[in-house]
Amino acid sequence: MISPSALVGGQQPKLLGVSPNVNSPAKTASPFQLDTTTNTPAATPAPAKLQADTVVGALASIAQVLTLLATKTTGTPLINANAAGSGPALLTNGGVPSTFNTTTDPSQKTRLDGTLAKVANDPEGSVLLQKAIAKGYTIEVGDPNAAGVAQADLDEEADAGGQVNGLTLPDKKKIIINPNAPDFDKTVVHELVHAASDGDGNSQQEEGFADVIGFRVYNRIDGVAPPGSEQSIFNAKIQSYPNLQATNGILDTLAQLGLKGFSA
Repeated sequence: MISPSALVGGQQPKLLGVSPNVNSPAKTASPFQLDTTTNTPAATPAPAKLQADTVVGALASIAQVLTLLATKTTGTPLINANAAGSGPALLTNGGVPSTFNTTTDPSQKTRLDGTLAKVANDPEGSVLLQKAIAKGYTIEVGDPNAAGVAQADLDEEADAGGQVNGLTLPDKKKIIINPNAPDFDKTVVHELVHAASDGDGNSQQEEGFADVIGFRVYNRIDGVAPPGSEQSIFNAKIQSYPNLQATNGILDTLAQLGLKGFSA
């Protein structure tokens, strides 16, 4: 954002006052200045206070314009630029700090930027993004199998075809999205649920609701119909995690974020 001071050459605007008329006695100062070329009174200059008020008003208007320019034309960005607690950040994707996406491959970075832009402007997705950013997470497109995770854990995360579509690493504050994930955007939202609710481990219930919310957001941002009812999505997901605890209080965590597991 351009600061108001930058618009006036980086200096505070000088107040324009009336120079004293050295040719007039102090006690009988004329309300007019003499135009020496025509010997006629010149127009009375504006009082200093009025000009000062005009300058201040102009700067206030400029500040309002800059605020509007910093806002997406589609509405106020749903992500707070200071969500990470590190001061103002460069905003992209409807309010996502540019440092959030750490993908190194240019084409995959652009792809993920597109997903984040859509998620950032979804009512549920924006909440999850803001919380993940506040917790210090980064996200990247990469190979989950190269993340240094135990093979047993990877096996549990794999889908029916043996592929790990996404992985959230609370100890490293990192989310990894497989570029070959069949429902790429849904996978991003699924992992954001884990990131936004970290600190209480994982559970069957968390996996189930991560998929339910993931498909719900996916439907809104991409128009892709979910594979079934929310209950059927939930049931199918929890069956894939027989070794996880049944619950970890995920519904309470979601409630604190203003979100629900099931929409109804």
